[in-house]
Amino acid sequence: MFATMTIASTASTAAAGEIYEFYNGARTMAMGGAYVTTVNDETAVFHNPGGLGRLRDPFFTAVDPEIDISANLTDFVRLNSVGKLTSIQGLLELLNRNPGKHFHSRYQLSPSIALPNFGIGMLVNWKFDGEVDPTGTDFKFRYQNDYAGAIAYNLRLWDGIVKIGLSGKLINRVEIETTAPADSTGLEVKDLASEGMGLGVDGALILTAPVRYLPSFGVVVRDIGHTAFTMTDGMLYQVGDRRPRKQEQKVDAGLSFSPILGKATRATLAVEIHDVMTGDEAERGDLMRRFHGGMEINIRDFFFLRGGYNQKFWTAGFEFASERFQLQGTAYGEDIGAPNNPREDRRYIGKFSLRF
Repeated sequence: MFATMTIASTASTAAAGEIYEFYNGARTMAMGGAYVTTVNDETAVFHNPGGLGRLRDPFFTAVDPEIDISANLTDFVRLNSVGKLTSIQGLLELLNRNPGKHFHSRYQLSPSIALPNFGIGMLVNWKFDGEVDPTGTDFKFRYQNDYAGAIAYNLRLWDGIVKIGLSGKLINRVEIETTAPADSTGLEVKDLASEGMGLGVDGALILTAPVRYLPSFGVVVRDIGHTAFTMTDGMLYQVGDRRPRKQEQKVDAGLSFSPILGKATRATLAVEIHDVMTGDEAERGDLMRRFHGGMEINIRDFFFLRGGYNQKFWTAGFEFASERFQLQGTAYGEDIGAPNNPREDRRYIGKFSLRF
């Protein structure tokens, strides 16, 4: 066991690395992390409320399990050790066998009801990131668990040329960022976590020109003002006055085009910069760490082929869809290094949705 003082004094060392988003999904990451002007399905409830103005039909998503896992999964686990991936101590045991290798996993559910211009949804996810340094000395660990509800509305003006979206989200967050000795024992979430509940608001604007290729420019303002997790102690661990860090306001901007390639084939191309008003000097100087670009080819609304560029790394994916189901697969790279010092973590996402 290690002292609480060690946890607190080293928490900042885990902060450099992946930029966590409130919501990510298989389609978004296949397109290089782009979503601002491209989202046109039920995920708009979480991604961008303005995207609800692009829905042609209502969606009720009943079940949609999504798993996001490191490409190096087989380096860490065998069938008899899969259960260790969802506990801190179990993950540390696996990482100690593979010093210098990073492990990531995310498990997510996001059932929702989305209509043209209105949506409501729930989001549950668990994110684990860990690594033992090459010397086998330190264990860096990051964990985030959100239970959230969101409600979103879009005002569509001038036949969709202007879309103005607004959403509210109530989030119960459990968060851990720490560095501990690699020989630590008895690690548990309740001893390390910060927890709290917060209310956040997002706003969005999408402008679409009614000309060929439908060029669109969009902006999403996330966590307007900021989102602080201070409403209550939280509903899971009751950890006293330990609170997750507040979610700072962030502005994401994007541009997209939607050419028609054939009688039953359409395409979408998008480029975006996330956190365009960042105040962090290092992040400001590393623009490509916040750059996202991608494309999607839609064949008969049944088969989708996607590709992109996420923070300097290639992405790709596919989807088979019908009125009742979606099956999506994605490969992408995430930058887990520091600004101006990129480091790729290659990952795979699988998602199945049952919707009505």
